[in-house]
Amino acid sequence: MNRRNARLLFLFAVLLLCSLAWLTSPWWLGYVTNAFNRVENGLYIGGAVDHPPLGTHAVLNVCEQKDTFIVHPNMWEPFPVNPTVEWLARTVNFVAEQRAAGRTVYVHCLAGETRSAAVVVAYLMREHGWHRDEAIAFLKSRRPQMKLPPYMIHLLDKWQETLNVEQSHVFIPDNLHSQKILC
Repeated sequence: MNRRNARLLFLFAVLLLCSLAWLTSPWWLGYVTNAFNRVENGLYIGGAVDHPPLGTHAVLNVCEQKDTFIVHPNMWEPFPVNPTVEWLARTVNFVAEQRAAGRTVYVHCLAGETRSAAVVVAYLMREHGWHRDEAIAFLKSRRPQMKLPPYMIHLLDKWQETLNVEQSHVFIPDNLHSQKILC
């Protein structure tokens, strides 16, 4: 065997071993065996899949790539480099509108651990009136592999502030504006 053939055989063997190690690693198997989880009735979170959970009638995709399957309604809202409260509000509003219409919603990113988790936590905060930590703990009990980096925690803190402002605005009927209220 000449030197060139020996080199090619060595490179092929290394490539084959690396591929086998990657395919059998817990990192990859975790995504294959646990692609999505039920958060609550009508709401699922997960990673990119060929088909959403059975019975899904709406999809929110925060990946960079569009879905390969078709579910209507759907929203493709790639996670921005610098996510804002406005971006979060758009995604949460979509989930809330679909849930209010009685549709089962699947929220996903590529792995279903970070970006989709931020959206679902924000939705739970608004929907249930939960504090950030309460919503994170609840979602973690449903999807243990979720993880939120510090910049997402900061985004959720800003989201909490907007929720607090929304909750502090009390509706006063027109006929009460002219009446004196004694405290």
